[in-house]
Amino acid sequence: MINMTTLRSILKKIYGVDDKYLIPLNESWFVPTMDDNDKTGTWIGYKVLNKVRYARAGQSNGNMCVEERITFRLTFVGANAEELADQTMLWENRSDVTDAFTDIGNAEINYDNRSIYTYPVRNKGLNDKLCWIVDMKCQTVYTEDMNKGGWFPKAQQPSSWV
Repeated sequence: MINMTTLRSILKKIYGVDDKYLIPLNESWFVPTMDDNDKTGTWIGYKVLNKVRYARAGQSNGNMCVEERITFRLTFVGANAEELADQTMLWENRSDVTDAFTDIGNAEINYDNRSIYTYPVRNKGLNDKLCWIVDMKCQTVYTEDMNKGGWFPKAQQPSSWV
């Protein structure tokens, strides 16, 4: 299954960077401050954009087989941003990347209409940079237990549900 948590784990395995460089994108994503003395200095943002079920799921014993195509966005800001964005164009040919997607998310990368584009990151006129953006897709198959009851995980369910 691919979600924000598994996508982060996949990217952590691929890039091997400190957590401070791997940032989930949201509406209040902070603008990274560029430090010329920081040799890593490239921030990687990630976000699941959408999930589309592309096949009717089969059911047996209360389990549903779910087939999904996930579109996700990666953004790169910093010294190695363009190079890292360019490398994503070859991800389906790299065994370390395909292994990370398979091992962590039970997924494989799709190669369809992948493109890279830029967007300026404004930091009030200080350290303005280009953000390199890549939108990609992967597909996954997983089993969902339809007998788990309630809409929330057991730990979050009110005691009246248990």
